[in-house]
Amino acid sequence: MKKSILPNQPASWTVIRSLRSVYSYRKFLTNRNFFQPGATNKENKLMNLFRNLSICRWMTYCILACLANPRVQAQDQLSISLFNHATTLPPKGFSGPLHPGIDIGISTHLKPKENTLSFFHWKLGYYYHRLVHQGIQLYGEYNKQYKILKPISLGWSGGLGYLHTFELHEKFILGGDGTYRRTGRLGKPHAQASLALQILGRWGYWAPFAEYRLRLVSPFVNKYVPLLPSTSLHFGAYFNFHTI
Repeated sequence: MKKSILPNQPASWTVIRSLRSVYSYRKFLTNRNFFQPGATNKENKLMNLFRNLSICRWMTYCILACLANPRVQAQDQLSISLFNHATTLPPKGFSGPLHPGIDIGISTHLKPKENTLSFFHWKLGYYYHRLVHQGIQLYGEYNKQYKILKPISLGWSGGLGYLHTFELHEKFILGGDGTYRRTGRLGKPHAQASLALQILGRWGYWAPFAEYRLRLVSPFVNKYVPLLPSTSLHFGAYFNFHTI
């Protein structure tokens, strides 16, 4: 029986902490007193910082809950990567400041052959786009890898998924009673399609990789931005519990 990645902390404990964090975040967002248009610039910055930390904490708990889940640990292959998110078209991977992100993934339906490896990869990711929004990704991709020179392989992947974004600025609308109220507290849903190229090396139970991914998000802004392209440059590794 495999030992938990998080010793002495069962998966149920982590899930409970995740739900508590989500509840605290929703309670904070529904408190209208925090989002008055007359607040000073310093107060607005403190409010944004608190909200961003709440999202980061919630995302961290979700990742830990996934890693602590025995079903996840029972998979043949896991992955983790750090990446930079950029709103740009290929071949660029950076657009101005660094916009960091992290994702984890599990592989299913691995089909190794003499010179190829194919599998489905399911990912949960988070990124922070400075001054614009934060994004939570949940998507799946079909992967195909080709051995070229031992232990180096080249690969590609493509898939579909879901993106949920939380804007880093507040929006207010004027109500019929003459007062302002904030909108968009719960973020916006989007569909996304992805296509990636990858180079990796396999040494025993782990395989470091570099990956360049193009994502098409729709709709990004209703009516005038129906489709938004973005790219990301990933550096990470696969961890295999059985040699491939």
